[in-house]
Amino acid sequence: MNATLVTSLDDILENISTFESYLSKTTSPEYKEILGYIKRGLVFLCIYDKSKNRYSFYPSRLLGYKENTLDKHVHYHFIDGRETNAAISKCLKQECKSSTMLEIKYNMYCQEHGIEPYNRTRKYWYIEEQF
Repeated sequence: MNATLVTSLDDILENISTFESYLSKTTSPEYKEILGYIKRGLVFLCIYDKSKNRYSFYPSRLLGYKENTLDKHVHYHFIDGRETNAAISKCLKQECKSSTMLEIKYNMYCQEHGIEPYNRTRKYWYIEEQF
């Protein structure tokens, strides 16, 4: 199965919309699968929604390909985080980096979803909701 890397913020936002739809279906198998990606993830896009005072975290591996879905993603055996992370960095005009503050917020986000993240060092892109 062919996959095309994201080339714009709109591509990323479309994937976030798909991701959020999975998170909203708490009794579905997709919900559990999404929680697994959150738990195991190493690189995330963090979006802060000022109006709700809420931080949300999206695993890069699900954001890096255009029109990505869980069904498509399972067939992407060739995934290389270096490629997807570079594509996301280009779209966001920033590099992902470690952040103590975002790590704390990520752990709180995981707690809200009833998961305990792996004990790993993570990196983040950060944007405030402006769309």
